[in-house]
Amino acid sequence: MVIVSRALKKIALVEVCRPMDESADQLAAAETRKLRTYAPLLAALRKYEADGWQIEILPWVVGVRGLLMKAPTQHVLDFLAVPRKSWDGIIEGAAIASVKAFYFSTKYAARPFTMATRRPDCAKTVMLTIRAGVVIAKENRGRMRTTTRHAGSGSRWKETRGKVADGRGRKGLLSFDNQNNRERERERERERERER
Repeated sequence: MVIVSRALKKIALVEVCRPMDESADQLAAAETRKLRTYAPLLAALRKYEADGWQIEILPWVVGVRGLLMKAPTQHVLDFLAVPRKSWDGIIEGAAIASVKAFYFSTKYAARPFTMATRRPDCAKTVMLTIRAGVVIAKENRGRMRTTTRHAGSGSRWKETRGKVADGRGRKGLLSFDNQNNRERERERERERERER
């Protein structure tokens, strides 16, 4: 992502990277790779430095399990002129978002539709610890629940579509048949009143 601030005369080349984070060395290696990858682009933009512009490559490296190197992350926020009071919340949010993305990719993305899935009401809790300048995210998982109600192919979709079409679904979801269903329901109510 390229961020340009004409007021501050800054160009930031921000690149998010989510490597495995078994150690801080893996994060440092990922940051080095990003700096090497974008070096030609940085060299091409150097001509703007003569006019007083500051140009930097800013790798935003957060491990898949929420591990962050605090100093490089703070450098990114400092260059982008983010107020210091917001830093802790942004860093914590990045760690949590990375853990949630990792959780989703391991629990949902690789699973076939008919297998047991974790329900949203038992989402895990993420706890953060800061040790030696590194933010570590730990997870506390909820219990698994399985469902066989929708095991048939497409039956869940059909049931959801049916609920939406006849007005039993969530508000805001409409189908083309919804208006006709409402009219039919009103007609039924009129017939019931006539029978009385």
